[in-house]
Amino acid sequence: MTIPADARRQVIRRAEDRCEYCGLSQAGQEALFHVDHVVPVTAGGTAALD
Repeated sequence: MTIPADARRQVIRRAEDRCEYCGLSQAGQEALFHVDHVVPVTAGGTAALD
């Protein structure tokens, strides 16, 4: 299951354009940060934002 575009934008906005794991800013990075499920879909995770 892919992350819907609207949810992806909400995650980026919520994280203030930073990595939610380490806090590194996206600005100046060569690669885009990866938005993924906290709990993998194969383990019952969903694309819910909560």
